[in-house]
Amino acid sequence: MKRTTIITLCLALATGTASAQTATTTDKNLFNHMDLGVTLGSTGFGLDITMPAGEYVKLRTGFTYMPHFTKNMHFGVQVGNETDPAEQARRFNNLADFLEGFTGYRAQSSICMEGKPKFNNFKLLVDVFPFKENKHWHFTAGFYAGRTKIADAINTQADMPSLMAMNIYNSLYWNVYNEQDVISYNGTGGELPPSLSARILKYGEMGMRIGEFKHDFYATQDIYYTHDVYDKDQFEVDEEGNFINYKLIHKKGDIQYRKGELMYHAGDTYRMMPDQNMMVKARALVNAFRPYLGVGYNSVITKDKRTTLAVDCGIMMWGGSPKIITHDGVDMLHDLTNVNGQVGDILRVINRFPIYPVLELRITRKLF
Repeated sequence: MKRTTIITLCLALATGTASAQTATTTDKNLFNHMDLGVTLGSTGFGLDITMPAGEYVKLRTGFTYMPHFTKNMHFGVQVGNETDPAEQARRFNNLADFLEGFTGYRAQSSICMEGKPKFNNFKLLVDVFPFKENKHWHFTAGFYAGRTKIADAINTQADMPSLMAMNIYNSLYWNVYNEQDVISYNGTGGELPPSLSARILKYGEMGMRIGEFKHDFYATQDIYYTHDVYDKDQFEVDEEGNFINYKLIHKKGDIQYRKGELMYHAGDTYRMMPDQNMMVKARALVNAFRPYLGVGYNSVITKDKRTTLAVDCGIMMWGGSPKIITHDGVDMLHDLTNVNGQVGDILRVINRFPIYPVLELRITRKLF
């Protein structure tokens, strides 16, 4: 609200200044011609139209479009909480071999996500030319507006088999943990060899370790169980003395955490797991309304004085550092710490931009 108020005051000041300075001018200085401009810069490509609102003020409106490109981000896959790199690699390779033989899908040690910008904006700007004898310089106030999502990231198609293998392994893990049959068909089932079951229990779940939580984290959306949950304290015993028929507490698909409930404590490790569609996703979010302040310089570049070249620079205030939200609602930038590797490097770069720098070249042609 403070930034919006500042922009409103700037616009009011600019308009008021222009009105005072042009009180003696005639109406021919008000919307008496139109310029068409093409822009290129940190906001992408753009088109705008400009019309005078007096001798010292011009109104400019248009849109900008950021061309699509891809930035790859690699997330390392971790088994359980083992921190020793050599032991972690050994465990992962053992499970990858097992999964490949069991399912035909081999899990890879890292998952690649493709990040793509979607940074398109409408803009409405007021250019004020404060110097009577020098119309080259101008100050600008106004706003950009667009979608809150300025980029998204999703796993590559090539990593789908790895994510499928990861989900299959985690399902096996929870079946072994709950002492349930790994495979069940028409009332009959089968278990893994005891040595393999013990190894799976020792290893733990497989996921992409991102970092640790800075603070207690509460669910931003309803979170559902990806596996059945049994109460091991309630069971029956068969004729051979085996424990059977554990009480089912939650079925796969039940709500595990409702929106607003505590999910993680400060310091807990966050491992990103594939969603129910065996995909991992993230999106970058900023404010939809983005105030702008800047300065520019323009000069005529053709003999007929109908074409000008301008350089504009300024700041777009988009609400602080972008939120980088995963598919399960965790903000990797603001909720986590100790994020290492390439992902950590990318997050540190993003964190340096609580405002967005704007630098544009603009060629304008007078239409009438």
